[in-house]
Amino acid sequence: MRETMKQGRKKLICMAMCLLAGIMLWLDMDMYALAEEDAFVIEANKLPTNEETYNIQLNIENIGADWEGTVRLTVEEDYLYPTAYDTILSLPAGSTKQFVVRVPLNSMEDTTGTVTVTLLDKKEEVVQFEVFRKLLKDEDDCLVMGILSDDYAALTYLDMGGNEIYFYGDDYPIKLVEITQDNLENELAILDFFVIDTYNTGVLTEEELLLIEEWNRNGGMLVLGMGAYAEDTLAGFKDSYLGVECVNIMAPEENGYYYDTDYVNMSLLTIAELRENSQQFYNVQYNKSWTCSWGDGAIGILPYSLTELGTMGNDFFVSTDQVYFVMELLDNISMESAKRYNNSTHNNYYNYNLARRILRLIGSANSPLNFGVMRLLVIAYVIFAGPILYLILRMAKKRELYWVAVPIASLLGVVLIFFAGRGFEVVDTRVYSVTTEDLNNKEASSYLYCYDESKKEWELQLSDGYLYAGALMNEQYGYDDDGSYYHHVVKEGDVMSFGIRPSANFEDSFFYAGGKAGANNGMINHKGIKKSLSGIEGVVSNATDKDFAYFAVIADDVWYVFEGIEAGESCELQSMMPIYSDNTGDIWHDYLYNFLNSVRREENADKLSALSALGIGIFAVCEEETTGKTIIIGVVEDWDKVVDDKCSEMAYGCLYVVE
Repeated sequence: MRETMKQGRKKLICMAMCLLAGIMLWLDMDMYALAEEDAFVIEANKLPTNEETYNIQLNIENIGADWEGTVRLTVEEDYLYPTAYDTILSLPAGSTKQFVVRVPLNSMEDTTGTVTVTLLDKKEEVVQFEVFRKLLKDEDDCLVMGILSDDYAALTYLDMGGNEIYFYGDDYPIKLVEITQDNLENELAILDFFVIDTYNTGVLTEEELLLIEEWNRNGGMLVLGMGAYAEDTLAGFKDSYLGVECVNIMAPEENGYYYDTDYVNMSLLTIAELRENSQQFYNVQYNKSWTCSWGDGAIGILPYSLTELGTMGNDFFVSTDQVYFVMELLDNISMESAKRYNNSTHNNYYNYNLARRILRLIGSANSPLNFGVMRLLVIAYVIFAGPILYLILRMAKKRELYWVAVPIASLLGVVLIFFAGRGFEVVDTRVYSVTTEDLNNKEASSYLYCYDESKKEWELQLSDGYLYAGALMNEQYGYDDDGSYYHHVVKEGDVMSFGIRPSANFEDSFFYAGGKAGANNGMINHKGIKKSLSGIEGVVSNATDKDFAYFAVIADDVWYVFEGIEAGESCELQSMMPIYSDNTGDIWHDYLYNFLNSVRREENADKLSALSALGIGIFAVCEEETTGKTIIIGVVEDWDKVVDDKCSEMAYGCLYVVE
């Protein structure tokens, strides 16, 4: 009986212990679940894009314990390793920090990928991350079309019933917004397309018309419907940048020139006969729309009215329908826009590839290897392996060992020279930089070509004053899901660094840094510059404090390269023989393949380096719309260093004016 009670107590104790263990395990699991909950609130928003960078505002709220680590922002591009933009932060418990990450426009070809924000602790372990889809497009899943018309309801079919068009590397539906003169100024900034049809633009003020022109230049796509309303539609744009006038109105059945039985029946529409009075060079599409690019945007002028087009039935659409016709119409217009491909003058991959090739010539033209020290080692080895080694063995009375000692000394000499030579080849990281400075706006940017002999990740600190940095058009292919990156930009306080994760020795890369205020270097003045029968004439004055090794003049769409001009000096161009000149049809291609390649064959490293640096200056200036402007660019040797770190840097500067 007593034994049975003992066994019962043991069972009760065992059951109690099991119950307690279960409770503890449950509590532990619950605690673990709590610990696994997000300790941070991560928000990302795209601020308005300026001419140089995508500005991404991050808000990081710490709802857990005190934390120090890295906030990493990466943007995915198809088949490319992303660039990691790191910000070093300290976040006490309960605190929130807001800051902006600037991603250079010219570091990316594609913005359709997702933006990922990752928090890393001091051991580079992932703490938390958030993914933001299409952030660089404000997470919009549509294109916004504004309509300015006296009959807005008649144009609502332009949304194509929700069907999508291709834009920015993806397909988007159209969202319509009614525009009036009262809301024009406020709504214009959000528009992708702006349609004006059946509306008298003569009532618009000069300020409103200038706003439309600026919006158009910055990437907006302007669509003007004509037809019977052509005079009203063009009323406010007389003598404007559009450069188009209406010379005749052709009623239906009178416009045989526009008849197209294979696609649509244009003879059913009222057609405005247009005349171009500018150098816009409009392209006439198969749907009879006149299209051309304008800055980063596009212009589409339709000889017919979109209001009237909306009333057309099956007799008009011969081998298509209304939705497809509108889709093709908008597609043709948007194809003229650099913004369509996120491939503006900042992001032209072809041009940036040429710029990288020009920048690489600065490095290939210079081989500052320390051969003087290498010669001393070789001479010392020869002397040691010959008479000195013999004398040492003779004094030791071991002359018979000479023929054994010589191979051993030779082997040691080769090993010594090999390892010593590696140090002489690349002393630290090699950097070639070109800083361009606009003397009118006092703004400076830098282009860098860098490499290191090792396969280890390297990082260099930029000098003070730069607001942003990134790859000069990322082209590093390969992508893993483990958060790998290739280019690396780190910001800690006001200090900014950049680098790469190489996969091979001597792997090189290209970077761009900007947002720096220019120094007070003076001005380049010119007078009477114009083309002449002998080439070019006029006076250029170097009113800076820098000597120009060479300078370039671009005027009347022709560019010339001249020998240098010293600080404070002036020269008459007609008395100088340019060392090269060409038209500006494909300036970077001509400069690289026709000019620099001929200089390269001369095997003059200093000349090739300086002229390559001048080519980067020309590239930087001519990214922007420069047609019809006069541009002077001077290249300066021995410029201030861009990198404030342990490296071997050769720096050039390009000072320029655009007028």
